[in-house]
Amino acid sequence: MPEFFHRRFPLFLFILLYLCWAFATFMDFGATFDESSVYVRGLALGHQLIHDDVPGILVKSVPDDGLVIYDHLYGMVLGFLNPNGNLDFYHLLNLLVALPLFIVLFEMLLASTGNPWAAALGPVFLFLTPRFTGDIPGNPKHIPFATAYFLAWRVFTPFYPASPQRPPSPRRSFWDFFSASPNAPAPLVFPSTWSSCSMTFTSFTTGENPLENIGLGI
Repeated sequence: MPEFFHRRFPLFLFILLYLCWAFATFMDFGATFDESSVYVRGLALGHQLIHDDVPGILVKSVPDDGLVIYDHLYGMVLGFLNPNGNLDFYHLLNLLVALPLFIVLFEMLLASTGNPWAAALGPVFLFLTPRFTGDIPGNPKHIPFATAYFLAWRVFTPFYPASPQRPPSPRRSFWDFFSASPNAPAPLVFPSTWSSCSMTFTSFTTGENPLENIGLGI
């Protein structure tokens, strides 16, 4: 057990800093263009499941998905947790929901590299990607989908611990995450920044050519 916590000290440090940032800033974000529609349809879905009195809920009345509410499970959960509809609290919930993605990313890289500090580069550089972090509080579509997809994908894809027969591979760390990135193309547009740094760092401990890993990241 002490070894478990010792190997994850960088992760616990990241979680602490992330939570401090989330609780310090969740009231500073404004409303985005269409986030309110997600919350409203989530409330409607919850009301339908309880009272069965929302007409047309299973009817797609327009070509796009603008009026479809039967698939807003995340919005429904948010509605149950935030019945008053406070926008700032919605943003806090969105920030907390994104945290498991960072945790699983760390665990994946830790299993691949065997180096806790190298594994921490993944969550750090993903957090430093403005296109991702900037979407977390006010994007109740792509970020929760990315988190849920990534968690589900890792449940059915075992972690690969480093061993003498299977040494840690920076390339495997990169492709493990990159293969999951299409689930949310907008927030995960720039994985190469952190992946290149992570792969280059671990190259010096695995004997691989750092230039090859930089090129792969680019």
